[in-house]
Amino acid sequence: MPEQLISISSPHRPLKNLPLTLPPDFARPETGQSWSLEDTSTNETIPLQADGDRLWLVLPELARGQTRTFRLCETAEAPLRAELREASADQLQVLLDGKLVTTYHTSGEWVRPFLWPLHGPGGVALTRCWPMQDDPNEKTDHRHHKSVWIAHGSLNGSDNWSEEEGHGSVAHQEFTERVSGPVFCRFATRDNWLNAAGERIMRGCTEVTVFALPGDERILDFVIRFEATDGPVHFGDTKEGGLLSLRLTASMNGDRGGVIENAYGGITEKECWGKPAPWVDYSGPVDGTVFGAAIFDHPDNPCHPTRWHVRDYGLFTANPFALHDYLGRKDVDGSMTLEAGQSWTFRYRLYLHKGGASEGDVRNRYLGYASPPLIASVEA
Repeated sequence: MPEQLISISSPHRPLKNLPLTLPPDFARPETGQSWSLEDTSTNETIPLQADGDRLWLVLPELARGQTRTFRLCETAEAPLRAELREASADQLQVLLDGKLVTTYHTSGEWVRPFLWPLHGPGGVALTRCWPMQDDPNEKTDHRHHKSVWIAHGSLNGSDNWSEEEGHGSVAHQEFTERVSGPVFCRFATRDNWLNAAGERIMRGCTEVTVFALPGDERILDFVIRFEATDGPVHFGDTKEGGLLSLRLTASMNGDRGGVIENAYGGITEKECWGKPAPWVDYSGPVDGTVFGAAIFDHPDNPCHPTRWHVRDYGLFTANPFALHDYLGRKDVDGSMTLEAGQSWTFRYRLYLHKGGASEGDVRNRYLGYASPPLIASVEA
């Protein structure tokens, strides 16, 4: 195969640990071969992982105004860094370099699937463990706040957020994809969203990709698709919901010294709750060290930039459907209807880092996600 060169440029900002895909016109290696990119100046090699007709990499670093040129090289098989393991019939573990990042729980004993625990840098748990496990330091409010989950409080009038009497549920049906590799691991699921009577409201499909970054930062990408399989679905205007939701560990909470910050400089629950923003970061101390979790709202999402149901007691959710609640006005309506046979796709990135939003360089990390660097083939 003739030598293939590719350039990656970042005119406007520094980039670090950024997942990227090569452009569609870049020739694909044959199936079964292992490939990497080699920097033509430094000889640094970056592993590649095939994903259908795409090739993924994690770009370790690119300075503002820098262009790096790489050649495609056949290599020995890269080490398996990002791995899925079946801990039980209803628990799927995600590991990086053999260390647990999170576990996806699908048992019917729970009202809906969720991720728990969620380990950030250094293997530190960043989300609440109750009600899955008792902890004397944790609050026991809002039983439905299970670490990391997806839910909404008004679907055709059904409460698919809480676990109060008459609530709906989400029933896991199957995994449609499970893949491990040197660059990322991914699982995808198909679920039925049900009302209190057990009748299907719609189908949900969730894809979670966890990237193997240099160092111990964590990036988890979520692709959430709703399919109106059984008629139209009315997503009602209510603050009780979150298309990506976290309940942080108690020591990070805003009422215990944690900091809530959004992309426009809003600080605290008062300045961030119900406000539109492309990202929000929630940081706070765990065992004396500050850690942060940022959620990025992809610019292609419906209702971008989303609004945020984010509270001092540790709740942190992206919810675009709550204008009435957020603004406290009766003359506005944030509800939307997904018509029969149609689908919506929402994309979010969860970035786990040390320090607050500034130390984690959250602004540039978001911009790398929303507006990736320039990638082009180069004449050999």
